[in-house]
Amino acid sequence: MKKVKISVIRKEFYPEFADEYLTDGAEVGPCLLLNVGDEFIYDGGAEMPLNFCPWAWIDIYRGVNALSAGEGD
Repeated sequence: MKKVKISVIRKEFYPEFADEYLTDGAEVGPCLLLNVGDEFIYDGGAEMPLNFCPWAWIDIYRGVNALSAGEGD
């Protein structure tokens, strides 16, 4: 397995969608776990990088795992 670097390059929050789809609405605000400039290394094995946002991990895991396995070479 190859190592994959994950970089936070942008952080967005859409209060109108939060109000429509989240129980607590826009008061939840943007993710507090990730900040622009943060970098993480994925070593394989389906293990989420330390201090990474679990919700973001669910969204990107399949792509990151595919890159680690050599997809797209």
